[in-house]
Amino acid sequence: MKNTIKMSLAAAVAVSALSTSASAGNLEEMIKGVTASGKINVEYQNDSNDRVANAQGNSANQTEYDIDMTFKIPVNDNITATVGFQADHDTDIEATNASRTGVADDVDVTQLNFTYSNGPLTVITGKQNVGTPFLYDQKGDGIVALYNAGPVTLAAAHFVNSNANILDGTLTAPGVNLTQGGEDINAVAAIGSVAGINMSAWYVTTTLGTANAPLGLNNLLAEDAEAYTLNVNGKVGPIGFDVRHSSAEVDGTLNYDEEELTKVTLTADVDMFSFAAAYGTTNDTMGAGTAQNATGVARIHGVSWDDDDTTDTGFNGEQAYLDTLNDADAYLISATANMGQYTAGVTYIDGDADQNGAAAGEVDFDELILSASYAMSKNFTVSTYYSMYEVDNSATAGVDTENDEFSLSLTYKF
Repeated sequence: MKNTIKMSLAAAVAVSALSTSASAGNLEEMIKGVTASGKINVEYQNDSNDRVANAQGNSANQTEYDIDMTFKIPVNDNITATVGFQADHDTDIEATNASRTGVADDVDVTQLNFTYSNGPLTVITGKQNVGTPFLYDQKGDGIVALYNAGPVTLAAAHFVNSNANILDGTLTAPGVNLTQGGEDINAVAAIGSVAGINMSAWYVTTTLGTANAPLGLNNLLAEDAEAYTLNVNGKVGPIGFDVRHSSAEVDGTLNYDEEELTKVTLTADVDMFSFAAAYGTTNDTMGAGTAQNATGVARIHGVSWDDDDTTDTGFNGEQAYLDTLNDADAYLISATANMGQYTAGVTYIDGDADQNGAAAGEVDFDELILSASYAMSKNFTVSTYYSMYEVDNSATAGVDTENDEFSLSLTYKF
């Protein structure tokens, strides 16, 4: 169940580098048993944006680079040292109502930890992935323990800091966002499988701060937060299914509604074709008396920390995402043809969401994605997609958007 035990990936996918030390040794002995893995990705992307109502628009090009290097060095029979390096360039081209922003250039050490394994027990200490279903590719300093109790794996974790933005959203003061970084994260989980059906339950607590807030305002706006997610997936005959429900709540002197997200996905394989159909919904987090900021939006829905990128199923389109929207309903259908080294697919997402307040109205959005890939060799793949994305705002003139995105990517994995 690869989308639920991501926390243990730090034990399975390790990273390290050779360096000089006070006691030099034979190079052959130093590298004995060291394993390496990684990825090199180069992607060209073009965005063509048109704001329909006032005829504004622009086009942008960019090339994104992503290099991940992982090494795993055995220290003794029970301990493995890991260190990871990542360099990437991934900047947002055009932000629209329902799409996410990107991240700036980043070169850093992604993992630096020791893993202790002894029978059913695994303990990872140091810098590693904050690998819960709520977060995607976030890093933190902490300790993770896993215990394999037969059909069930029990997990517990404590992080003293991370680079995670756990619950994004604008508060009543414009520009003040809930974030998490230097505060603690605690998590427990139970993950198991019965008769081919996979199940998992996660519970996470954290202390929240606020970005761009005046001195002393952090404790006033938010004290802590908690979230849980339940997931069941598997196959019944030829039909696969994935059901996930997540909920998150922020506590503080201001009143925050509990945020919920539910997703149901069905899949099927017929000869060379793979099909998927999904439905997702978020609750209405707008409470009575919630003030709006200067843009007329009270707070963007953070949807229970459930990041679609952590799961293989969900509403993870190229531009449209369900997990940032308030009071949303969305449908997804897709079909993929597998022809040896070649694959071709089509995905369609259609949904609507509340713009957080009656004055802001409702947003309708849809995305059509055409994709193809060619596995030139076992480790090298050329892939491309073309995404046609539209957002219609019922209340505010000038923000209806059409955005076409083209991508060509070269990926080498080792």
